[in-house]
Amino acid sequence: MGSLLVQTALKKLQNAGFSSVFLWVLASNRKAVSFYGRQGFMPDGEKTAVMLDIPVRELRFRMTLKNYPAIPV
Repeated sequence: MGSLLVQTALKKLQNAGFSSVFLWVLASNRKAVSFYGRQGFMPDGEKTAVMLDIPVRELRFRMTLKNYPAIPV
């Protein structure tokens, strides 16, 4: 279900003319890091944010939509 949701969103973004997309994931969330990697996102940056006075490391993932299959949704 999650993969279908991401694929649908990516196709809609591509059809709307977007050339790339990015998202942030907590580095400690291994399931999310793995999931977005399987979807074709590549890590391209990181930062440390403070949430509730606790420093947390976030990873930024990016995907170029140029080569993403353009299938009508």
